[in-house]
Amino acid sequence: MVWVKFTQDFSYRQPSFTIAYKEGMVKNVVRDCADKAVAQGRAEKLPSPVKAASGEVVHGDQGKNDGARSPEPEAPADSA
Repeated sequence: MVWVKFTQDFSYRQPSFTIAYKEGMVKNVVRDCADKAVAQGRAEKLPSPVKAASGEVVHGDQGKNDGARSPEPEAPADSA
């Protein structure tokens, strides 16, 4: 799988299906699709978004709550 940004509309055609990608979409696609789109000048390959510029792996939840858990919700008060 390869990350690409489509610079123009592109239809990836196979014998049993077609997938239409619109200009501006950023998608993780199969290598065959990426190679065909790039060869036609309709997409550009991108680096994997899970790698920081330093090469360090960046997880999607880093930087949120500093790793702290959300507080547990309070139990509803009895209305007896």
